[in-house]
Amino acid sequence: MRRSNFMTAAYKAAAVFDDIKTLAPSMSEAREMAMRYARYDLPVLIEGEHGVGKRLFAECIHNFSLRNDRSFVSVNCGALSPEMQQKALLGRDERTEGRGAVTLAHTGTLLIENVDQLCPTCQYQLLMLLENHCIPAPDGHAMLPMDVRIICTSVRDLSDCVQEGRFLETLYSRLSQLKLRVPSLTECPDDLPGLLDRFLEEFSAKYHKYVVPDNEARKLIYSFYWQGNIEQLRLFCETLVIMADNKVINADFVRLQLPDTGSARAENAGEKEKPVVVVSVSEAADIIAALRRFSGNRQAAAETLGMSKTTLWRKMKKYGIDDSSVI
Repeated sequence: MRRSNFMTAAYKAAAVFDDIKTLAPSMSEAREMAMRYARYDLPVLIEGEHGVGKRLFAECIHNFSLRNDRSFVSVNCGALSPEMQQKALLGRDERTEGRGAVTLAHTGTLLIENVDQLCPTCQYQLLMLLENHCIPAPDGHAMLPMDVRIICTSVRDLSDCVQEGRFLETLYSRLSQLKLRVPSLTECPDDLPGLLDRFLEEFSAKYHKYVVPDNEARKLIYSFYWQGNIEQLRLFCETLVIMADNKVINADFVRLQLPDTGSARAENAGEKEKPVVVVSVSEAADIIAALRRFSGNRQAAAETLGMSKTTLWRKMKKYGIDDSSVI
């Protein structure tokens, strides 16, 4: 199947691995793993919280691969109904002249965002694409060969979706052969200063207003829990530049602009904020009991609870459970 000229001018991935600047070991490890994955023409599953840069990693993988001169097409399942997912992936839509994302991405890369929300019908079609490298023709009576590299992203742990019966286990096995987890901003505190300066510089140039926080303002920003991760920090920096009347902004001004979601960490550098354990939630109580039973051994606790170690870690984070909670 020949590539359409329509695809050559559109559907480009902008990001490259040099754009991922980090001082955090966990983010550096994720970047190195993604670079290794890019060399192999296999599906990649990228998991991580909202706003950590999963799409950024997907674009980098495409641009570092042998398909870097081909199309990069994306579909976000989270914004589409099951009917619209089928139209978006396989076509049947006049806006794309009957061509779906799979066809548009032929010989290139297809990014499926929020794959955990992919409907059952599309899950089977994606599995068929991965196993047989073909999709149903519009008339439904033939199969069209397709050469597409698949990258998927998910906020949820897909293994949980499999256990809940919401995701095909065979499809999960295919997608998770090369699995990548992008760490949250909380796990990469050393990256906050660089990100803050980069975003303020970006929006200062955009709005022709030079804005710089003083030391106390910086401490406040660093201590805030950025629930929306890098994307939330970036939008916050835009707000600071827009609202600032002075070149140098102080902590009082920053405090007024901080998002309603999230909370400040301990104000003093040497003080560690004690987590609040939600023991009224039965799941949290079960997790604490399992960890105490195995003296804090997360692998053993996870196996007893019937979940992966990664899932256990995320649930511990959700409920505010740390090592001090299980002593």
